[in-house]
Amino acid sequence: MNNCQQYKNGAYLAKYTATFAYGCAVSHIFFFIAGLVGNLLLCFTIVKNYKRAEIHEILLLNLAISDLLYAIVSFTVYVPIMLRKYQGKCPLIKSNNLVCRVSGGLPLYFGFANVYSLTLLAYVRYSIIVKRQPSRNFRNKIAYISVVWLIPAVLVIPHVMDIWGDFFFIADLGMCAFIDNYLFGSSSISHFIVIALCGIAIPSNISFWCHMKIYLYVRQNQKRINVATVRKAAGNSSNNQSQPTEQSLNSTGISSARNKDIAVAITLTLMTLVYTISCLPYLAFIIIAFFDKPFSASTFQALSIGVHISYIGTVANPIIILLRGKELNNYIKNCHMELIGSCNICSHHEL
Repeated sequence: MNNCQQYKNGAYLAKYTATFAYGCAVSHIFFFIAGLVGNLLLCFTIVKNYKRAEIHEILLLNLAISDLLYAIVSFTVYVPIMLRKYQGKCPLIKSNNLVCRVSGGLPLYFGFANVYSLTLLAYVRYSIIVKRQPSRNFRNKIAYISVVWLIPAVLVIPHVMDIWGDFFFIADLGMCAFIDNYLFGSSSISHFIVIALCGIAIPSNISFWCHMKIYLYVRQNQKRINVATVRKAAGNSSNNQSQPTEQSLNSTGISSARNKDIAVAITLTLMTLVYTISCLPYLAFIIIAFFDKPFSASTFQALSIGVHISYIGTVANPIIILLRGKELNNYIKNCHMELIGSCNICSHHEL
């Protein structure tokens, strides 16, 4: 172990204990297996009906792919580092070089791609359900998907190439941490502001806002159904023996519509909750790291915990979509069919 103490200049120490390193390795392995299984299953489910897939289903596939790559890259990069630390071996990477920065930048890139995939998916759902825009308005699927992958590249590549922002080389782990600190000067400060806003805060708030708008819209629909039910019951109270069969069928239909709306609202609430739990702790920890003077080992350990919390979304997203996504997809398709019907009626009247 004494030979490992030679890394000094410009380096920082994480001071992981063997137990903490082992816990990180086990956590990475668990999230890797769970994320791999869930997202592969989601990919298979969408791909088998790919020819009939709408824009929101294509974006679900893109989300599953970004989640999958995030899990694979994080596992490939971090598990060997943590296991070497646990075993008391010296790090393989001994300086802040390009290999170090690329290995640290890849998980960050796929993490941002995951955030933007969720954001775009939320926006498309909001547009179809609340704004009642037809799916054909999102015909250029490649353009939308390109945005998801290009914005993270703009955020990460300048950092990896050492053009913008700074790094913490963690000597006792042999890894580059993409962390900014105000003591590093204007480059680090500007990079922190852009990453905090464009990488996490803005897309997270857009996604949260879209899901809440959809939730409120669905709840409003449910209230309309409840009012219609009360009025129907009041109208039939004076003649409750005239058409009992028809009244029963209407009640069943209204109850079914109400249950579907509730199912959609619950699904969106779960997705919003998971998204918030996954993203906000990491954002809080990078803000703490930015103002930390001097940068401490405990801050880096907190950031590591924040990274692991972000994996919750990687595991939970496919589970929620597979178990509860059917109601949401059917709801979106019904909105789409209603729009087509309305357009056909308008065209008929114009003729």
